[in-house]
Amino acid sequence: LAYTLYAKSRLSNHPFVIINCFLFTPEDLLLLNENPATIYFKNIGQIPQQRFEELFSLIKDLKIYEKNKLIFTFYSGASESIQKRYNMIINHFSCVTIQVPPLRDQVDLIPDLSGIYISKLNLSMAKNILGFEADALSVMKSYDWPGNYNQFKRIINQLVLSTDTSYIKASAVTKLLENEVYHSTTNSDPANAILISKDKTLEEFNYDIIMQVLAEEKGNQSSAAKRLGISRTTLWRILQKKTAADR
Repeated sequence: LAYTLYAKSRLSNHPFVIINCFLFTPEDLLLLNENPATIYFKNIGQIPQQRFEELFSLIKDLKIYEKNKLIFTFYSGASESIQKRYNMIINHFSCVTIQVPPLRDQVDLIPDLSGIYISKLNLSMAKNILGFEADALSVMKSYDWPGNYNQFKRIINQLVLSTDTSYIKASAVTKLLENEVYHSTTNSDPANAILISKDKTLEEFNYDIIMQVLAEEKGNQSSAAKRLGISRTTLWRILQKKTAADR
């Protein structure tokens, strides 16, 4: 949605910049203020209060909002303190708000959204997956999606990564969704939670972690191996062993 707003704006021929609010520095904003851009402030509802106040002051004092298009995202139904941040943002910077319905209320979009994500992942992962089996789509549409669109995208990544047939099977979807267990706190994003399963061996648990990291790295085994602290050969052997065991 943020990218679509950028693409259709008068600044579409200028940079589109994503600021991770956990990692920004004042120097980042100073550099951005040199030329017009669309700036998407990601995770602004999840950062500590002190960091939010620092970021808010910088945007205001440097007048970042005067020649740039700013985009902020918040989860609706958040805590009272997050609601206060939301009010500060929309009132001070005169924001137009767009309410995005949760995925659980838009399940009819799942086939089309799946097709879009799978097409992109086929290119980045050198796959040739055509889509979901009918029963698999039914399982996807019946799930509650507590992590919303971020969770949905991550699940699609993992399914594409682990599928070696033309269509994603219902059994694969069911197994993956049954293993979705979230440990939510006020400052955590459920889409980034660690996956756990109470009935798995250590080897299976390690495999789940590897699959999650691979999904986050869009199938890049070298990057995933580096994050995991293992060699690319070791990673390849683990994946091959699991594939052979499932046959």
